[in-house]
Amino acid sequence: MPGVNPYLMLSLPSFGMEFNEAYALGYSALDTTTHMGTIDGRLFGRISSVFMHTMQYGLVLGLFFVLFIYLFRKSKIKLFISISLIVLAVLTSGSRTPIGALLVTVGVVVLLLNKIRYLVMFLLFITLAIVILPLISEEVSEYVFSIVNSNDNVKGSSLEMRIEQLNACFDIIKYCFWEGKGYAWSYEYMSRFVVHPKLLCFESLLFVVLCNTGVLGVIVWGIFGILYLKSITNVRDKAKQMLLLSLFIFYIAFSCITGEYNYMKYFMLFYVFALGVSYSQSEDYRV
Repeated sequence: MPGVNPYLMLSLPSFGMEFNEAYALGYSALDTTTHMGTIDGRLFGRISSVFMHTMQYGLVLGLFFVLFIYLFRKSKIKLFISISLIVLAVLTSGSRTPIGALLVTVGVVVLLLNKIRYLVMFLLFITLAIVILPLISEEVSEYVFSIVNSNDNVKGSSLEMRIEQLNACFDIIKYCFWEGKGYAWSYEYMSRFVVHPKLLCFESLLFVVLCNTGVLGVIVWGIFGILYLKSITNVRDKAKQMLLLSLFIFYIAFSCITGEYNYMKYFMLFYVFALGVSYSQSEDYRV
């Protein structure tokens, strides 16, 4: 059932929406009307579970990945089963964004832990993935590694494409460098023209912030990040610090890779749940 989702087919009409079968099959957003071209190298189409979009599904999978590492850290069996299932779900979801965001999150946390053992394990995992994925399936290998390399067989975003789009952002705000084009300008643009010639759907949090609020907006977001990091230093337990930090890193990485389409509410939900876990286990916050 590549991309076919009976749940959404039944539930979306109740909200005045229609299931986009062509997009779910794996066609790009611009090809869903013509159904021309290849299906973007997605072996299983785009899978979204009970979410309206595969990106929402991928975001929640990544947040659960971080949460389960903390919850099941003392039970190797539960940890192995849960993480294996999440990784399998991410690889078959049809979205490369959670793959990239998880790699960034794990990489940053490993560096912050400053332990050679974790760094060696992380590098070994990357090496094994590079070696094993082509043996499993050439299509899967091309699909995963197209995150950083442009590929004629796999259509979609790449690192090269994102750099070109970043340059386009600076062209847009060259006459309003500091303040940007105005509040929610990117969403207003998409409501009128659907896609931008170069930025498409403004597929990065950085692009949205730059275009809407300019360099000052980027500075404000930076201050927000610093205040968040400062707040979690009040947590005495190192594991809980890493949990709250990892949730934030994953959200920022995910949004910067694919855009900010009301994803913060999911991050806030998991953040509150993580705080609840911390409070329920012990009073480790200084008042």
